[in-house]
Amino acid sequence: MLDINHYVERINYSGIVYFGDRINLSTITEYPVLLKNPKLNEFLKNMAIQNISSVCVSADNLLIPMRENDTTTEELYTQKGKTNRL
Repeated sequence: MLDINHYVERINYSGIVYFGDRINLSTITEYPVLLKNPKLNEFLKNMAIQNISSVCVSADNLLIPMRENDTTTEELYTQKGKTNRL
């Protein structure tokens, strides 16, 4: 007999690589253009509820929540010890 409880939950261990800069929510004031967005406070509240402490700021100033195993291209190059980028 097959035990279906053994196959209940799948876990994805791979992270996503984002193009942009990682910032902590506490240092968001370093990007004055983001502070002009009227929805920023709502976004920060939702991030706190989800217990996410960092975001990726994309080239067009979009905020993308980052999970623990996510990274940015800059961090990826640093991890691999490379200095040349695409």
